[in-house]
Amino acid sequence: MIISINGETVTAREGETILDAARRAGVYIPTLCHLKGTRPLSVCRVCLVEVAGQPRPVPACSTTVSEEMEIITDSEHLRALRRKNLELICSDHRMECSECSRDAGCELRELCREYEVDERAFGIGERAAMTDESTPYLVRDNTKCILCRRCIAACARQGLGVIFANRRAKETNVGFGVKLSETGCVGCGQCIMACPTGALREKDDTKAVWKAIYDKDRTVVVSLAPETCFSIGRMFGEAGERNNLGKLCSILRRIGVDMVLDSGTFAPEYERTVLAGAAVRVKNGERGLLSHACPAARRFIETLVPEHKSALLELPFPAEALAERVREKLPDREVFFASVS
Repeated sequence: MIISINGETVTAREGETILDAARRAGVYIPTLCHLKGTRPLSVCRVCLVEVAGQPRPVPACSTTVSEEMEIITDSEHLRALRRKNLELICSDHRMECSECSRDAGCELRELCREYEVDERAFGIGERAAMTDESTPYLVRDNTKCILCRRCIAACARQGLGVIFANRRAKETNVGFGVKLSETGCVGCGQCIMACPTGALREKDDTKAVWKAIYDKDRTVVVSLAPETCFSIGRMFGEAGERNNLGKLCSILRRIGVDMVLDSGTFAPEYERTVLAGAAVRVKNGERGLLSHACPAARRFIETLVPEHKSALLELPFPAEALAERVREKLPDREVFFASVS
C-alpha cells in the first residue's frame, strides 16, 4: 500500500495505523497516551495529523492507513492544536517539576518545552491529592496523573488488570480503587515504565539510607550489581563496557558507607550453594520453580496461579543471601544492608 507522508512516498502495511507507518518511515509524531503493542486510546490528542480530504485533523495512533492517503504530520495549525491540548493537560497537572521524581525524564515536560507551552494558560487544576504508599515498592501520586491510561494498558498486558479508571467526568481518576496492598499487584514495575509523568514511581528509600549512615552505631553495607555500575557509567558518559565499581565504591565510602560489595562476585557462591542445593531437592523428587531472581515472579504465581504455590521452592533471593552472609561475618554489629540492582 502506497501512502504519502509530508510529500514523501511511504509503503504502508494493510491495517496499520498512521503512527505505526510514520515511525517505520522515521517520521516523528508526538504522543502521550500511546503504548506500543496495546490498543490505541486516542485520549491525549497530541498525535493529531492532517489527512487530505478529511475536514479536521485525526489522531495518528488510531487512524488506519488507506491507499494513496496523503498525510501531513507537522504544520503551523497542528503545532497550535498540540500546544492547546498540552496546555489543557497541564491545567490539571501539578507542575512542580523540581520536586518530581521524573524531573528531566518526564515526557509531558519534554513536549511542553518542544511546543513552547504556557503551562498556566488555563490556570492551576484542582485534581484531588490522593497518594498511595501502601506497598514497599510502588507509590502513586494522583496530582501527577494526566489520565493517559498507559498504566492500565501495561497492567492488562501483564495479565493482571489491577489498575483502572474510577468515577467519571471531572472526578475521573486512574488508580486501584482500593489500597494497592489490597489488590493483586505483584510489583512487576511495568506501570512505572509506562507512565509518562511522575504519577507512578518506585518507592524511594534514600532517606532510610542517609539515616543509617548518620547513625554511628550501625554498619552500612551497600551491594552493587555489575549492571548498575554499567548503567550509572553510561549516565555520566562512560563507555558501556567499562566497569565503574571502583569509582562508585570511592564515592559511597566518601559519603559514609562502611562497606561496598560487588554482588557479581557473590553470584558463583550463590549458584554453588543455594541453587545447587535446590537442584538436588528437585532431583530427589521435590517439585519446584526457581523464581529466586525476581520477587515479582513469585508474587505473580502466588496471586494468579495459587494452585502452583506449593510447587515454589523456599529460596532466599541473592540479595537476602548476601545480607545474611554479611551479618554472619559481623555478628557484633548492627548491619544496615542496601542492595542496588
